[in-house]
Amino acid sequence: MRKIILPLILIPSLILVDFITKIVFLNKFIEILPFFYISTIINTGTISGFLRDSNLFLIFASFAILGLIIWLYVKEVKLRFGLNFIIGGALGNLISRFIYGGVVDFIYLVPFGTFNLADVFIDLGIIICIYKTLRH
Repeated sequence: MRKIILPLILIPSLILVDFITKIVFLNKFIEILPFFYISTIINTGTISGFLRDSNLFLIFASFAILGLIIWLYVKEVKLRFGLNFIIGGALGNLISRFIYGGVVDFIYLVPFGTFNLADVFIDLGIIICIYKTLRH
């Protein structure tokens, strides 16, 4: 039962937290530390603006990648916890692409650039999946 309930709670929760933070920090500039800012950009590309102005292509690519991740979710039980974070983050950024025409990035951290919580969720999910894979 826990295996069914966890994704039904975790994935929507991740999407909601990501969405709320994007709304709260939209068009804000806050200097927290000399290397850490809240500064909003709408990224129509991928990491660091690669494939800039390719939002429509990236929406289709996101659906294809989500399909692959869902297939992996069904096939690899040991990776499901980490895949929940990847799915939540990917859906959060996909929703942003539909609403804003790109991904709302607002966490600026030198030297990493600007990103959002969905990106953090995806990275965390990848780390969990790598850990689970190496552990087995």
